[in-house]
Amino acid sequence: MNNNEKKDGKEKEKKVVRYSLRMTVEEHKQIQDKAFESHKSLNDYIKTSALDKDIIVVEGLKDLTLEIKRIGVNINQITKNLNAGNILTDEEKLYMLEVMDNIWQRLKLYTAQNP
Repeated sequence: MNNNEKKDGKEKEKKVVRYSLRMTVEEHKQIQDKAFESHKSLNDYIKTSALDKDIIVVEGLKDLTLEIKRIGVNINQITKNLNAGNILTDEEKLYMLEVMDNIWQRLKLYTAQNP
């Protein structure tokens, strides 16, 4: 029986692939602790963690995050001016309203696409 072995009348696939990964000592300790708490071996805990989890990919989220960061920089500059006693110009007020509307529209679009 090549990669299979019989155990209790059932065929069980023989484990033939080995995989290693690098981590810090602290990460290893955290994973060991979680495996212990779940009453699983480290090997079983890692496989369960990797195989029994759904990964949700949200297309375009990276672009949205970058755009929001850039907008945040602009808002911080405006806030610094306000704190320094400067008054917002009509152009700056309009910009802030447009930015907030843009963020709202993009978030609505992403949440509609990824419920």
